Amino acid sequence: MPELKQGTVSVVIPDHIAVPAQAGELTIKDMQRIEKARRGVGLTCDATATAMEKNPERLAVPGIEAANLRVAGKVAEDIDSVITDLEVILARLKQANLLLDADAHLQLRKCLAHVRSQEKFDPQLAALVPQLEAYFAKTMAPEPTPK
Repeated sequence: MPELKQGTVSVVIPDHIAVPAQAGELTIKDMQRIEKARRGVGLTCDATATAMEKNPERLAVPGIEAANLRVAGKVAEDIDSVITDLEVILARLKQANLLLDADAHLQLRKCLAHVRSQEKFDPQLAALVPQLEAYFAKTMAPEPTPK
């Protein structure tokens, strides 16, 4: 099965879906120039291919074979299913990100509460965690530049 990779993510695409080589290389203008298919392109391809097979002498379209038309429609529909699956996974990962960020933030709040409570006894404690202080400041301090 073909596999698309981006950073740490790999997506396995069904064998019958060939991702065009120019996919991912198009500019916005290139994408705007591509004629947009209407809803039901796959079903229409299948129905038209069936009609071509039943009436080969009357519906012989030059350069178009019924089997190829049927496959083109199936691929067009099947890649929609892959995209839907990816969108579901993306939504799940976004929720995971929200939960993981919230957990990390809560742990930082506990660290800040500890630092605040111990500052009476160790006034220099806050100096050990300047990023923690900056994170919870009303306005975020700029990231320190590595030296």
